[in-house]
Amino acid sequence: LIARAANGGRVPRWFNEGLARAAERSWNLQDQSRLAWELVIGSPVTATELEGLFDQGEDGISRAYVVSDALVRDILERHGPQTAARVLARMREGAPFNLALFQETGASVRQLTLSFWSRHAIWERWIAFIGHPYTLWSFVTLLALVAICAATGVLASAA
Repeated sequence: LIARAANGGRVPRWFNEGLARAAERSWNLQDQSRLAWELVIGSPVTATELEGLFDQGEDGISRAYVVSDALVRDILERHGPQTAARVLARMREGAPFNLALFQETGASVRQLTLSFWSRHAIWERWIAFIGHPYTLWSFVTLLALVAICAATGVLASAA
């Protein structure tokens, strides 16, 4: 359907698959968790690198689908739900994908991916902080101290 809407114009696979997944179902907790995991274990990729992930092994392909889904959803959220239809309509009129996307969003593919990754870097920082051994051991220690105080009645006598 996407190729037909673009009149046979070349649509990058990341956009094609991301749009198909966005149309297929809602963005749920499992998808958000998978993206968060990809943000923790992976590094930001360009659109060209994202395209190449589809030709790699199972891990690369899985990452390509998660990031493509999130990137296309991000574009649709930022520029409106009809953005994809307008991009494909411009392609049907003969515009190449990069130009059609620029005309509809005012940003290049590179700018859109950089913007996407910069907004998601906040998640990466929080996840890295929460998952850091110092943070985890501090929480475990605090939990142990609360349990000891509760067991010995220190908290009850203070109240």
